[in-house]
Amino acid sequence: MNLREKILAEHSRRQCDEIVAWVGDDQNRFDELFGLFLTDEYRVVQRSAWPVSYCVHAHPKFITKHYKALIRKLQEADQPGAVKRNGMRLLQHVNILLEFSGLIMDCCFKLISSPGEAVAIKAFSLTVLGNLAKKYPGIIPEILLIIEDRVPNEKPAFISRAKKLMKDLNWKINGETDQALSLQEDMAATIRDLFITDHDKIVPPFRNNRAIIIFSLCKIPGRSTAGSDLL
Repeated sequence: MNLREKILAEHSRRQCDEIVAWVGDDQNRFDELFGLFLTDEYRVVQRSAWPVSYCVHAHPKFITKHYKALIRKLQEADQPGAVKRNGMRLLQHVNILLEFSGLIMDCCFKLISSPGEAVAIKAFSLTVLGNLAKKYPGIIPEILLIIEDRVPNEKPAFISRAKKLMKDLNWKINGETDQALSLQEDMAATIRDLFITDHDKIVPPFRNNRAIIIFSLCKIPGRSTAGSDLL
């Protein structure tokens, strides 16, 4: 199959399904598809993003070797909505590696905070944050705050996803947050002790607990190489 020609020939669910079926469980074929996703051709990138996300949903291991490239793509300015939407969609279905967790958290918070992003992108980002919060509960207060900030201006799909997330995490959107805040403070304090030796030299934004957590996850000794150079 000439994959590039196939992608440019049509943009439909049928076409997406055919590409996903062609990739199957073949890592090399997925790598070829992902390579097209990383190009600078707007239409190719836009159309390849959809089958990329479905391939990863079916075979989460496919993305393991491509985390760094995916994050770089998500961080680039002026990416098509399809890139951000499908990038976040696929991240819902994978066990995100520790060294990339902080950078992905940061992407999610930025996408949710952006008034101009599509509701699907924000909803997928919320789910990714919810999955990460189960591993790193110190970010729960930040999730609560950003939801409370965005809900008055968001569409029903975002609000529905937010309520489900809060239920899954056993928190109420407008409920008591003291326990969550205490949990975040404990985690941030532990991180300071483990990874930041001179607390007085912490400069903004790293006095913010969320930023400290994200920063430290990108700088964990022995596990940071793949993620830290993306900062």
